[in-house]
Amino acid sequence: MATCASRSKAVEQRREFFFAEAAAGMYDVTIGSVVPNYAFCHRFSMYLLENQNIQPGDAILDVGSGTGADSIAMLQAFPKIHVYSIDLCAPIQQIHLRKLRQSDSPTLKLERRSTLVCSDITAFHSGISLLKSLGRNSPFAAVVSGFTIHHLRNAEKARFYRLAYEVLRPGGALINADLYSYANREMNRRALEFDLNWMRTEFINPSCDFTRQIPHGRRVALLRRWINHYHSANRLHPLEDVGKVRGQVSMVNRAGFRRIAIPYRLSLSGILYAHK
Repeated sequence: MATCASRSKAVEQRREFFFAEAAAGMYDVTIGSVVPNYAFCHRFSMYLLENQNIQPGDAILDVGSGTGADSIAMLQAFPKIHVYSIDLCAPIQQIHLRKLRQSDSPTLKLERRSTLVCSDITAFHSGISLLKSLGRNSPFAAVVSGFTIHHLRNAEKARFYRLAYEVLRPGGALINADLYSYANREMNRRALEFDLNWMRTEFINPSCDFTRQIPHGRRVALLRRWINHYHSANRLHPLEDVGKVRGQVSMVNRAGFRRIAIPYRLSLSGILYAHK
């Protein structure tokens, strides 16, 4: 099932980069060459989710679901749950839907247990409005997000964490694998340098077979686009507080979450994990 909400001009601008990458069929091929340990982050998120008390009939919300890496893995791991996948880029969701159908079977019934929603999470101002738009009367067992929230402004991040808290049931989990900056400027500079050097190495001399098959000139152009995206579209904020500015751990705590942890971190990437 798929639905699509209207988008503002700002949202259209936000999705431009991913629209182009989806149209070129490049996102899935190159993202592993952009974020160090990208696949591991998704596997670790699944490991954390599998240690939750997920029951048949439960529902999980995937925010910024992209091409379906987490959504499809969750549907396969939990054969009697429903996954709601929100993403603001329609071409990316078309890839998600295609992959969903390719992985489907009469036993798994993946498409039947999946709802794709084409919208921007920042368009919702309360958990009630989000649940209502999804046609749900009960909260989610978990809210999962992978490499999406770093595109939001600081106030939008805080709103996302409040939304996540409001749509979760008591004991429900928030799992946010994402890019985070550091409160310490030197650590932040070194982390960004590490990630950019990772990209340069992976695009110029790829370790991944898929990336290696892309002609060298195309790889150089893609590298330039990704580096520009890192500098122009990423809005990284630290997990720690910086003076009077709340870090993302404080945002999560202020939203009402408890048992907050950072079980994984490497350079700019990390996983923020909390319970309601």
